[in-house]
Amino acid sequence: VVINIRDVSGSMREEKRDLVQRVMAPMDWYLQGKYDQAVFFYVAHNNQAWTVERADFFRVKSGGGTRISSAYDLSKEILTEFPFENWNRYVFAAGDGENSQNDTEDNVIPMLKSIDANMHAYIETNPKQNNRQAIHADELEDEFGEDSDEVVVTRVNSEDDVIPAIKKILGNNQ
Repeated sequence: VVINIRDVSGSMREEKRDLVQRVMAPMDWYLQGKYDQAVFFYVAHNNQAWTVERADFFRVKSGGGTRISSAYDLSKEILTEFPFENWNRYVFAAGDGENSQNDTEDNVIPMLKSIDANMHAYIETNPKQNNRQAIHADELEDEFGEDSDEVVVTRVNSEDDVIPAIKKILGNNQ
């Protein structure tokens, strides 16, 4: 089971959305081709999360703020249908690192610890690298370590970062 999560909040402008798509689309195509029996879900979120069709995953836009934990709440609900004992489970999320105050520490980190998965990955995009509110990836690395196998964090700030990010995530997935 693969759950792809994408931040669609107001701060996810075109350049950020493009970088997220450049990482997540090839990973999705690769995994779709490699695993015939895999089940894929696509979750969009701002303050709330909802599932979308694969064809709409990179098109959907929204406004408002960001509460990343809403996507993990929905992912946890989806995964109840796919017991970890019987399924390989992967949760790949992407966004610009902005999150509601204390949501990462109070909600996301405990959820990552409680949602059994072969891997969680977070792709953070901050093209201008000047967003002081983009601290989600830092908080994850502080908690799980920079070289964690269970929570892989990558940063994609330019096109040059796309292939290394994919390799880092899928390299842990092999």
